[in-house]
Amino acid sequence: MGEHSSDKSSIHQQATFDNQLALTLESILDGFFACDSDWRVVYLNSTAESVFGIPREEALVKSFWELFPATLGIKYEQELRSAAAGEIRDFEYFYQPWGRWYHNRCFPRKGGGISSYFQDITDKKRIEEALLESEQRLNFYVDHSPLASIEWDSNFIVTRWAGEAEKMFGWTRAETIGKPIMDLHMIYEEDIHLVEGTMANLTAGRANHIISSNRNYTKDGRVIFCEWYNTLITDQQGRLVSVLSQVMDVTERRKLEEKLRASEEKYRSLVEATSDCIWEVDQNGRFTYISPKIRDMIGYAPEECLGRCPLDFAPEDEAVHAREQTRTSLMAQKECISQEYKVRHRNGRLVVVEVSGVPLFGPDGEFLGMRGITRDISGRKKAEEKVLQSRRLLDATEKISKSGGWEWDLESQAMMWTDQTYRIHGFTPGEIPSGSQFFIERSLACYDPQDRLVIMEAFNRCVEHGQPYNLEFPFTTVDGRRIWIQTTGQAVMDGKRVIKVLGNIFDITERKEAEIALQASLAEKDVLLREVHHRVKNNLASIVGLMEMQLEGTNDKAVMDAFKEIDDRIMSIALIHERLYQSEYMDRIDIEEYLHDLTTHLLGCYGAYSLISFLVTAEHAEISLDIAIPIGLIVNELVTNSIKYAFPEGKPRAGHNKCEIRISLQKIDDSFHLSVADNGTGLPPDLDWRAVSSLGLRLVSLLGEQQLKGQIQLDLSEGTRFMLMFPDRKK
Repeated sequence: MGEHSSDKSSIHQQATFDNQLALTLESILDGFFACDSDWRVVYLNSTAESVFGIPREEALVKSFWELFPATLGIKYEQELRSAAAGEIRDFEYFYQPWGRWYHNRCFPRKGGGISSYFQDITDKKRIEEALLESEQRLNFYVDHSPLASIEWDSNFIVTRWAGEAEKMFGWTRAETIGKPIMDLHMIYEEDIHLVEGTMANLTAGRANHIISSNRNYTKDGRVIFCEWYNTLITDQQGRLVSVLSQVMDVTERRKLEEKLRASEEKYRSLVEATSDCIWEVDQNGRFTYISPKIRDMIGYAPEECLGRCPLDFAPEDEAVHAREQTRTSLMAQKECISQEYKVRHRNGRLVVVEVSGVPLFGPDGEFLGMRGITRDISGRKKAEEKVLQSRRLLDATEKISKSGGWEWDLESQAMMWTDQTYRIHGFTPGEIPSGSQFFIERSLACYDPQDRLVIMEAFNRCVEHGQPYNLEFPFTTVDGRRIWIQTTGQAVMDGKRVIKVLGNIFDITERKEAEIALQASLAEKDVLLREVHHRVKNNLASIVGLMEMQLEGTNDKAVMDAFKEIDDRIMSIALIHERLYQSEYMDRIDIEEYLHDLTTHLLGCYGAYSLISFLVTAEHAEISLDIAIPIGLIVNELVTNSIKYAFPEGKPRAGHNKCEIRISLQKIDDSFHLSVADNGTGLPPDLDWRAVSSLGLRLVSLLGEQQLKGQIQLDLSEGTRFMLMFPDRKK
């Protein structure tokens, strides 16, 4: 009796447990089903019934393989049979008939069969695939940008070294990734404080985007000028993740600018004045400081402006517009760049001003107001209205990169453009549906006819052979603007098959126009300089001719000798201008060739060419005009003296076979060493050459010691040798 009662109790407990288990399985969100050893479905919960789309009573009389024949022969069948054999299996699979992804966990059942939990993970898989594709597309645009792409984390450790970084700086990715960026020592010493300030502002979150310029070292020690476009990358909580920098090498542009500046300095004087007014306003937009320049701008003293709003000086018809712009800037607590307003001068006239400002924050991050500058642009606006008419000042930070991306899918034959690519072409973003035939034809129509074939051939090579391209073309936008663009393309491969082409398009108009303008200006200045030197040389020659005409009819030897010396001095200067006219560079001459020509001229003038030999050594040094003229005059005087007095009776000093004059000019460290020597009889040893009445030697002293700031020494040990040492004026 006791045993029977115990059995009933056990049966009751088991039934209770089974009921509780069934209730639990029915309440879970995962699907659950069980099969016996013959693969007959013995249980499925309501979630599984809903997913299977089969009534429970119908499913429980069939085998699993009968219900789902599409699972036979695939990985799913292998996993279930492994579970039935005693293994616990956890796997993901894609069920083709439903087009869905599932995560499955299978367990062997006591007595045979399996129990299986499953969960629909289709949305998760699609999100993962979309994120992966988005990351790949971003990495492609960054890695294949013509700008150098460098990314570093909050500890200044390099995490990306892409694009043109290796080519621009010389370090490879392997040499940079994972290392502190400052360990590369790529910042020019005098610019380190600027770079540190930029990095501090970014990492402290004071700005999300900073454009900076500084000098950098390359791996091989070269110094290049770079523009850095730095963008702060944060997570959803606003915490710093990294800083992405796009770097452009502007060295060549700087060199052209320096050349143009050096050329223009010869023809104009630089007048520098500023009419900018510096100001600060509080969070309510009222002046807390304004510089004295406000008096020149609108006629009010600074103290009259304090506590007042800038809108108080705007005309009525401008106040609404100005008030909205000011309110927007203050509420956004962000920088405002080149906003234009009209204000009324104290005398009633209207003044157009340009205002730029940045937000001010306290140590705890509270918004204090704004600080900025106001510039009177009334004169500039009048000029722009005549020349530019409809053009407007553009926000420099929004348009600084001028680059867009595009993608061509070979399977769907659809093209996708980023918004900036639309703008570069002159379209409104989304104006034309991607992939339409008109869209493609209108895009190609922006290129010149002869360039369309070039770009199509490059694109076809990329599609057929995976060959990338990087091309520059003139370009006509749909609204008729003429610009220059740079376009690149890169194949995306699936094995050996091209499935997509990704690319970038850049508006490089400013760079091209600057290059063309600089080259044209330099060419114009070169022509003018050559003409000036040619005319100076001709004028000097005319003076010599006039002097020779003046001498006709006179027999006074002293007068004739004096005029002869003046002729020689003028011709020494004329030879310099002749050399400059013939030189490739307008600001310097080859001094060795000049001294050779000068000495040849002097020997010919005095009929001593066959009597006296000479040697000029100057290592083809290139000397500027302000040094070449005094050197020429000094050499003229000393060589003339040697010709006239060093060789009486046409003979050298004892122990020498022939009469010689030797001229040398050397650059040693930071100074020049000029030597003019002869092997003649020499000057009297007790002669004070600086005290003689000879104009020639006085000129040597004046030019060498006063004009060139040099020192002159006289050596009489082997004839007569004058030595002049003077500093390089560039130092």
